[in-house]
Amino acid sequence: MTAQARKRIVVVEDDPLIRMLYDTILSKHYDLEQAFDGDSGLAVIRHSVPDLAIIDISLPKMHGFELCQKVRREESLRSTKILFVSGKSYAADIKTAKEIGADDYIVKPFQPDELRGKIASLLGP
Repeated sequence: MTAQARKRIVVVEDDPLIRMLYDTILSKHYDLEQAFDGDSGLAVIRHSVPDLAIIDISLPKMHGFELCQKVRREESLRSTKILFVSGKSYAADIKTAKEIGADDYIVKPFQPDELRGKIASLLGP
């Protein structure tokens, strides 16, 4: 029996403490790569072609919504799931995220179990 390949997740988050939190919560079960702004996030996503991209909305150099739209336009990234995790809890932001192609949305601060549950629902076991 062969071991199942670990799913790949790219986190695009400008706050280093939150990036460390993602590492603590996710690195045991997923291959994790991180980026600190929208431009580097797009480069990392293009290079690694992850199963999931976790994107903050308020990013330097490229807004999270723009990053999502660029990912969705690329044929090689069409199967990449997108989860926005943001401090923006306005219904309009959540609606916009869904309209531009996000698969789900979590409002910060989040509970680790909430994050793991959302990821499991997007990627499967």
